[in-house]
Amino acid sequence: MYNTECICLECKRKETERADYKAAAEADKKAIENGDFNYKGIGLETPKNS
Repeated sequence: MYNTECICLECKRKETERADYKAAAEADKKAIENGDFNYKGIGLETPKNS
């Protein structure tokens, strides 16, 4: 989705709440449909705390 890191269930839950989660999931799905089973993800930018 975002990258290839293994994450815990709590982090996965938080990921699904991000505004860009749907885009990440769709990109992953399209890559798999095109035969790319080693898709690296769209990248994950950490929100800046200001």
